[in-house]
Amino acid sequence: MLRIIFYLIFTLFIMGIILVEWRLWKKSDFFLELDVNSDDNLTYEEWMKYYGRHRHSLDKCSRKDFYLGDCDGNDQLSWTEYRNVRMKGIDCPGVIVFPKIPDGYAISPVYSDKQIEKFQNIEDLLKEKYNLN
Repeated sequence: MLRIIFYLIFTLFIMGIILVEWRLWKKSDFFLELDVNSDDNLTYEEWMKYYGRHRHSLDKCSRKDFYLGDCDGNDQLSWTEYRNVRMKGIDCPGVIVFPKIPDGYAISPVYSDKQIEKFQNIEDLLKEKYNLN
């Protein structure tokens, strides 16, 4: 009886892992909705059609995820880049350098003024490049 229960729990555990991985592999409906030209990449223009309407500051807006996620610097987010930054919380190496957090302190989601300024500079250049002013 215990063996059956063990196999049942083990099977459910494995199925859970498979479902989580499948969810991360399958493109989200939001990604597909933003990808207007259906090329499996979100261009800066496609991204800003949604996020450009937002008027709150860059440090409080998810539009900064574009700058955190565009690892290859091609002004597009592939599904992998999008998934990493939006679903896994993995930023591109070297995009943002956080200060060392002392032991016992939580990592703050608040970005420094210098980091926000860097985002704003990138955003200003991309808006000019794609004539989105």
